[in-house]
Amino acid sequence: MGKGISYCATCDGAFFADETVAVIGGSNAALTAALLLAERSRKVYIIYRKDHFFRAEPVWVELVEKTPKIKCIFNAQLAEIKGGTSVERAVLQSGDEIVLSGVFIEIGSVPANALFKELKVEVDAKGYIVTDKSQKTNIPGIYAAGDITNNILK
Repeated sequence: MGKGISYCATCDGAFFADETVAVIGGSNAALTAALLLAERSRKVYIIYRKDHFFRAEPVWVELVEKTPKIKCIFNAQLAEIKGGTSVERAVLQSGDEIVLSGVFIEIGSVPANALFKELKVEVDAKGYIVTDKSQKTNIPGIYAAGDITNNILK
């Protein structure tokens, strides 16, 4: 962290203007991160362990495929990140190496909802806080917003 590895393209993408970066993952979060990074970065690699994007929404897949700065590497897994004081390259399990300056991890997360469960706020089967379109929860006066909610737009 802080040396070229990030878990937030929105937060850290600006640090990689005109650089080459990689996004690890293949779901909506990975594709939207790659699209965001492509607005500033020289080149964006998406490294994904499957042979195609099967969990991402078709609209994100189409946008990624139409973005010349994004190159998808399927059937690949990150084995190692190398560098001195910052990221210099990624090594894939195949042994191939990619020269880059940053790696964005977008392989999913587990919502930190322990406090909300104690308050009896309803969470769905995946652990996300259930809200209505006004961001209200099942407990009067408690609202939730952002990635911890069941909103499909993370």
